[in-house]
Amino acid sequence: FGDGKLSFTGIEYEREFGDVALVGLGFLHKDYNEKFVLEVKLRMGDDGWKVVELGNLYDFMKRLDEVERRKVEELNKRISERISRNLVVESVGKYSYARDVWGIDRRVGFKVNFKNVGDRVIDECRAVVSVKNSGGRLLKKFEVVLGDDIAPGRVLGVVKEFDVNLFIKEENELYETPAGNLYVDVLIPFVKFKDGEVLKLKEVD
Repeated sequence: FGDGKLSFTGIEYEREFGDVALVGLGFLHKDYNEKFVLEVKLRMGDDGWKVVELGNLYDFMKRLDEVERRKVEELNKRISERISRNLVVESVGKYSYARDVWGIDRRVGFKVNFKNVGDRVIDECRAVVSVKNSGGRLLKKFEVVLGDDIAPGRVLGVVKEFDVNLFIKEENELYETPAGNLYVDVLIPFVKFKDGEVLKLKEVD
């Protein structure tokens, strides 16, 4: 259970009801110091007690997943706060153009400007850009990577362009919609400093 992160702590309880017994097995999550109990149902047979059912397996796994998710979200919140004290998105610009006179060969581009608001040189960062229309529908999601150094107080931009598929509704809407009518969200999950320190968000399964 728990990808090896649970350690067995002992028997929490034993209850006998004739030829049936319920045993609670205790486990401790090594990373989060949270305790779990898995209930095992046994039945007395000719050869002694045999396990016939893991009574609360579904609830056990569900709580394990909830605890891991909650702890990762708490950790990511602290990491995000540290990232935002060092690197912010100053602006995002969107542009569209056609490379032919018929307007068939279309492209959409974005320029994301990052600003170092900390006091250390940033060596690399990655960001995930989500673009939605006014109704909240996702039109485009993509990653940008900044591989050049950003000194404290400096701004550095990254440009990303895409071909527009005429048969994909979202891409055509993205091409035709003015930048002011789009909602753009930028998540920075990774920052590496020149001194070697790395701030990285953990993935939530």
